[in-house]
Amino acid sequence: MDTRTLRAHLKAKGWSQSELARRIGVSRQAISLWFKHERASLRSDHLMTIAKALGVAMHTLFEPLPAFGDN
Repeated sequence: MDTRTLRAHLKAKGWSQSELARRIGVSRQAISLWFKHERASLRSDHLMTIAKALGVAMHTLFEPLPAFGDN
C-alpha cells in the first residue's frame, strides 16, 4: 500500500489516523506503524476493510499520487 495515497484519502475525508483506526477496528498504534514506511505491507483483510471504509477500490491504495507541477 502506498501510504502517501492513503494519507491523501484520509485528508479528503477529513479523517485522522485515529479515526481510521476506530472505523476499521484496529489500534491507533497499528495505523502509526503502517505510516512509518512509504510502502506498507498489510494483510489483505486490512486492505479490504480500509478500502471499504474509504469507499474506494482496493487497487487504488497501491497507486502512487500523480506528481503535480512536473512539466
